[in-house]
Amino acid sequence: MATSKQHLCDICMNQHLTQNAIVHCPECEEKFCEKCKIYHEIAKATKNHEVMPIEHFLKLPKFVQDINLNCTEHDESFVLYCDEHDKPCCAYCLHNAHTRYLETTLSDLMTNLTNIIEYRSENLQDLVKQKTRCKMKIKTTKEAFNAYLDELEADLLDKLQKTFTENEFQIQNMLKDIELRKSNICEMQENVTIVKSVCFSISNFHGHA
Repeated sequence: MATSKQHLCDICMNQHLTQNAIVHCPECEEKFCEKCKIYHEIAKATKNHEVMPIEHFLKLPKFVQDINLNCTEHDESFVLYCDEHDKPCCAYCLHNAHTRYLETTLSDLMTNLTNIIEYRSENLQDLVKQKTRCKMKIKTTKEAFNAYLDELEADLLDKLQKTFTENEFQIQNMLKDIELRKSNICEMQENVTIVKSVCFSISNFHGHA
């Protein structure tokens, strides 16, 4: 059961006055009398607050009445619930304690980004090394292939020269043999001509005898 103190206006009590409260404001967590209720309704900071009759508030379970909607450390309204710390926090909590958490988070993020940059830089260096190795391998392969082609060319030219020399020698010998035969035939033709001339002379000689 609520005590008589819970029925008194909190604003008036702060002024050492005693007035019965008629409404309760959950956001302000205060009870107001008729006069203070009017000021509460027209004040810029509280005019949008929803109040409830004090009778309704006192009928709520005790644990509901004891729910604190303001930060006990800064006496400010809670603005959000922090999952990291598992508790509600006001703007000051967010700026102070959570600023440190934010700084830690940003520091961790910066560390992760630095590690990623270093890792990617190492990857880039490895890529450059791989490129250099590939270029050297291509160059070595090209040189080996060119050397093989040069060797193959030299071998083919050597075989060509040998074949040419052999055929040239055979043809030259054949030409010499033909020239010799031709010379012999010419000599035989001359001899035949001489024989014919002698025979003709002998024939004429016998005809005149």
